Amino acid sequence: MVSFIDIADQLDAIRAKHGADWSRSAEATREAALLWGGPACNVFGVFEQCEEVKLASAGQSCAVVRLTSAPNGWWAMTTCYSTPMEGAGACPTVWQDTAFTSREDARRASIAILQDRFRSLVERDLSAQITVDARKMIAQLAAARMPQLTLF
Repeated sequence: MVSFIDIADQLDAIRAKHGADWSRSAEATREAALLWGGPACNVFGVFEQCEEVKLASAGQSCAVVRLTSAPNGWWAMTTCYSTPMEGAGACPTVWQDTAFTSREDARRASIAILQDRFRSLVERDLSAQITVDARKMIAQLAAARMPQLTLF
C-alpha cells in the first residue's frame, strides 16, 4: 500500500487564482512551493535537488525514478524511461498533484507507473526485440518493488 497526499485541489485553486498565465507567475510558484514547505526550486517550481535511481534496464530500454524530499517531510517523484522507439522524463516540481509520505512510497508508486508504461509496449507489439525487452523490464521492476534487506 502506498501512502500519498492529494494536493490537486489546492494546486487547482492556485492556478485558478492566477489565471491562464499561472505557469509564468512567480507568485503562483511561491504559493505552490509553500504547500511543500518552501523547498528550493527554480522559477518554474522544479526542485533544485533530486536523487536519480535506475530501477531497471534491458537491451536499449531503461527505467528511472527521480526522488526529492520537501521541507515539510513530503516526497515528490517523477519517472523517466527510454526505449529504442520512445521515451519521456521530467524532474519533480511543486506543481505535482501527489505528494508521498515516504521515499519508499514514492519509489513504489514510480514502479507501478513504469510497469504500466512497459506493459503498454508489450500490448502494442512494436517489434519482437522491444517486446522482449519490455517483458524483462516488467520483471525487473516487479523485483524492485521489494527492497533488498541487508543483514549488517
